[in-house]
Amino acid sequence: MQEYIKVRKLDAEKLRVALLDAGALSKGVRILHDDGYVYIPVNNIDRQNIKKLGRDFDFEVTRRADAVERKVQQSYAERLSSVLPKKDIDEIAGGYEALGNIAIVEIPEKLYKGTEGKKIGKAIIESSRTIGTVLAKAGPVSGRFRTRKFAFVAGKRTYIANYRENGCTFRFDVRKVFFSSKLSFERRRIAKAAGELENIAVPFAGVGPFAIEIAKAHPTSRIMAIELNRHAYKYMLENIGINKVGNVVPVLGDFAEFAEKNVAWADRVVMPMPKAGLEFVMPALRIAKRKANFHLYAFCEAEGGADRLFGEIEKIAADHGRRISLVSARRVRNYSSSEIEVVIDFKTQ
Repeated sequence: MQEYIKVRKLDAEKLRVALLDAGALSKGVRILHDDGYVYIPVNNIDRQNIKKLGRDFDFEVTRRADAVERKVQQSYAERLSSVLPKKDIDEIAGGYEALGNIAIVEIPEKLYKGTEGKKIGKAIIESSRTIGTVLAKAGPVSGRFRTRKFAFVAGKRTYIANYRENGCTFRFDVRKVFFSSKLSFERRRIAKAAGELENIAVPFAGVGPFAIEIAKAHPTSRIMAIELNRHAYKYMLENIGINKVGNVVPVLGDFAEFAEKNVAWADRVVMPMPKAGLEFVMPALRIAKRKANFHLYAFCEAEGGADRLFGEIEKIAADHGRRISLVSARRVRNYSSSEIEVVIDFKTQ
């Protein structure tokens, strides 16, 4: 006989969370329902804790013989510990980057080229409902377009990711374009910061994530998405169609040249190119209206780097007769042991 707590539907979710926090929720048994009530399975009941919960909830403890087993999916870490020795697990970077149907792992070459790689890939696929392919990083991000090599590890042999984020869908070849799921929060933040009826320039647009998410949030705004990588541009065209955003204008070409032809057009400029952000401050100022907002991503030292970075941006602007003010500076992610990626939000006056 399985022990349950019978509670009104209105209180069921709050009580479930409280039981989970107390370590009393039985995860291997399904929650049951009938008219007006929910039966939450419990184990290891501490009568004192249950009594405390009774101060906040009206419920009763009951037993039922119709318990239904719930299959609990093992986590990636749990599966790894059952298929690899600890010395190999210690060499694996924690977790993986999920790009829809593809998982990207960072593991030593000796692992991804051996049978251990297959075990790691299988562990990821079996612990996920969406991932069907596992790839390993096989080199650093390099070149003008910041791409990297990948080695196939397990699952379906494909390099085409189908990735969903913030209500948008993106399709791209991970070998031919740069894409980071770690910027998901930033893309949502910038989409919220933008306004209706704005002209927005997005240089280094890649496959279109910033431009498309802004466009979807603000259908009356016009977004120019400029990209030099032909492969990324091709996927951006496809993603504009997938997401049905007619207010994104894709541009294949160099941002500096584009800015020269579109002086004082933009109300906002988004610059997700951290390796070369400072090089394009002047084109960004050129394409912007006298009063405009900017979001510049860059790498800098973890200690005091953001302040120095804004100082450099301020000097570039001043040398060309423009005054800027800082809106905010925030850490986006750690990049190395000494470097971080930051975003500097500033505006012209």
